[in-house]
Amino acid sequence: MYKQYYTYIMSNKTDTTLYIGVTDDLERRTKEHKSGLIPGFTQKYKCHKLVYYEQFSDINQAIDREKQLKHWSRSKKDMLIDRVNHERNDLYETEISPLGPSALGRNDKRGGFGRNDSGAMTSKGTKMAKNDNADVTHYGEH
Repeated sequence: MYKQYYTYIMSNKTDTTLYIGVTDDLERRTKEHKSGLIPGFTQKYKCHKLVYYEQFSDINQAIDREKQLKHWSRSKKDMLIDRVNHERNDLYETEISPLGPSALGRNDKRGGFGRNDSGAMTSKGTKMAKNDNADVTHYGEH
């Protein structure tokens, strides 16, 4: 089995503040944000809701994607999130949590994506949407 890396977006309760990060353990990292015990941006602004994530097999791709998203305008980030999680549900509760309906690493639900060996975005059972302002094709519900 190969290592998984994630670029993810956390939001506060009212969806007015976004935090973008990278991790190799999305479940653990999301729990850390939710706990509010680690000093920093997410504690200060209460970014405890996982609203978006992408899965990678290469840490450099995940880091590059994090940097790319951090340079995007807020409206562009909102459009990305809304394409796959329009209601801004907490994806930790529906996709990541061991108590949720799917296990970590599954990409067949809203908000979660992976990349195949060629670097293309992949997700099962969803519609395709082309993001003309990025080098990647996103898959998700519309």
